[in-house]
Amino acid sequence: MLKQFLYILLFFCCGQTVFAQNYDQAVREKADAFYFDGVRQRMAGNHAEAYQLYLHTLELCPDHVGANYDISSYHHLMGEDSLAMVTLQTAADADPNNYWARQALVQLYVSEDKNVEAITELEKLAKAYPKNSQLLFMLEELYFKTENYPKTVETLDRIELLEGKNKEISTEKFRIYSLMKDEKKAFEEMRALAEEYPNDIRYQVLIGDFYLDEGKNDQALEVYEKIQQTDPYNINLLMSLARYYEITGQTERYAENLAKIVTNEALDNDTRVKIMQGIAAQNLFGQKNDTAKVMGLFDQIMKLPQENNDMGELYARYLISSEISKEKIKPVLYQMLDIDPEEDIARNQLLSYAIEEDDDDDVMKLCKTAVDYSSKNPMYYYYLSVCYLRHSNYEEAINASRKGLERIDDESNLEMIVNMYTILGDCYHRTGKNQQAFECYDSCLLYRPDDALVLNNYAYYLALEKKDLEKAVKMSAKAIQLRKDEPNYIDTYAWVLFELNRYDEAKAQIDKVLELKDGKMGKGDATFIEHAGDIYYKCGLKEQAIRFWQQAEKTGGGSNLLKKKIKKRKYIE
Repeated sequence: MLKQFLYILLFFCCGQTVFAQNYDQAVREKADAFYFDGVRQRMAGNHAEAYQLYLHTLELCPDHVGANYDISSYHHLMGEDSLAMVTLQTAADADPNNYWARQALVQLYVSEDKNVEAITELEKLAKAYPKNSQLLFMLEELYFKTENYPKTVETLDRIELLEGKNKEISTEKFRIYSLMKDEKKAFEEMRALAEEYPNDIRYQVLIGDFYLDEGKNDQALEVYEKIQQTDPYNINLLMSLARYYEITGQTERYAENLAKIVTNEALDNDTRVKIMQGIAAQNLFGQKNDTAKVMGLFDQIMKLPQENNDMGELYARYLISSEISKEKIKPVLYQMLDIDPEEDIARNQLLSYAIEEDDDDDVMKLCKTAVDYSSKNPMYYYYLSVCYLRHSNYEEAINASRKGLERIDDESNLEMIVNMYTILGDCYHRTGKNQQAFECYDSCLLYRPDDALVLNNYAYYLALEKKDLEKAVKMSAKAIQLRKDEPNYIDTYAWVLFELNRYDEAKAQIDKVLELKDGKMGKGDATFIEHAGDIYYKCGLKEQAIRFWQQAEKTGGGSNLLKKKIKKRKYIE
């Protein structure tokens, strides 16, 4: 019984089975049977069966209201809007007072931008249902869209008769009269509003604006000054006054009024940002440049409660564009972080300053805050790992690098990924976890096979371990090809050759290092000199080897075995 009730309800909503032509009773009953079977199938979700049943209905009765109405939605879903319009029009013509069919037809016409046809159908509906204000609002909107302003006003008058006079309708009529250049009626409409709502300053201000638009500046000022006596900080008044001062060429007063506007707490955030965008752009690209005043204005605004970081971001961009010092920009960026600790625009700018200034403390503070807020950006973990490595905090560097690598995705910077694997490999090596270090270097070379630094370090660490020396010599040779005349890389190649017992080749390479250094050895070069001694010793040049070891000791540095080599005057492994 409930299903039967729903079918009956749907029957009346979609339009009764009214026929424009005369059909005999048997045909009507058969068409209705097909139609209601279609409704049942549709409600059961069997749309293909429902569609076929509606077609059978229309074969019997082409102007069946319910079938035409229902099948139109299928045509629309299949992208056959022209057929949907035909079937809806048929339903509407068969039952001229059918609200649902005509309303659906109107909506379809509007979606297809056929506004004239939509208006024709709406006019018929509005005539059939004269007290339906929703239809009139739709009609008024379409009249306005097609710029039929007289009809728009006429429809607004009809709505007013139904719903009574209200602010929204009167304001809309004022707007339409203004577009029609009918200043008299526009003014009358606004004056009536101002009289009816004397406590609503907006309408008083609009009267002043009307005078201003008409070039009646004195009368406009008179209205504005009257409002000033009761509500001097009204935002609508201040904005109209600023426009008045601009039109009348009172530059200083215009600027003063703008300042009052943007620092007025009653002003909404979006409007304040838009005004400041204009002021900033004019100062940057206009003829008059007064950065100090604009900064002062921004500083006043930033003392107000901030809903979001829109103003802070605008201020920071203005300062950067004005080439103001970083010290002036930083407080604004830090305030943005106070407002929203997850504000990456501010954090990244501050981070770039800290990196530029080589300030590890600031880098770590900024990155740790981002990590504390569960940032998914691997960059913050990368810079943390760099700082930890620089301060020889290897375990923390390993931890940061691993977490950073867990957060990489397809859009991550390739160089950063390789660098994190490099840092991880170096830290593993320095903590004695050589196998893990080698795995990290292999990962680096998967991403960037021609990374000279990784090739060199990997080869050297393998040589120290006396492991995979053939692989090491190939990597070292490749590193030298990529970075010619790099003493560190040539030294690595010499040492790998040394571990392969290819002493004469090793000597030729270490001699290149000594030649490049040209006798100018510093504290960090002790390893080169010690290597030279070791290689020369294996080449049978014992006295020269001892002199190299002694030089390495004087330079400061070298291996733990250096003193023993000098004392025993021989190479010690």
